[in-house]
Amino acid sequence: MHIGEKPHNADFPAGSSFGSGADSSWGYEGAYMYHAPYLWWFYEDGTRTTIALRQSARTRANLIISNAFAEQPPFVVN
Repeated sequence: MHIGEKPHNADFPAGSSFGSGADSSWGYEGAYMYHAPYLWWFYEDGTRTTIALRQSARTRANLIISNAFAEQPPFVVN
């Protein structure tokens, strides 16, 4: 259970690298919908950090976007 007591409500898509508990879609506004944009923000605007950590945040955001939703969002972090 996450803040707001909103549980994950779907199974991960086939081939997902995650364990269990996906969000059905971006519009569900579950935990992954908040996690990915935070990482996106850190990648784009993070200060007092290294390029390697910012790149890692982008990679993780794209991993979440590609693997944590039953219905994959139509975008990635470029």
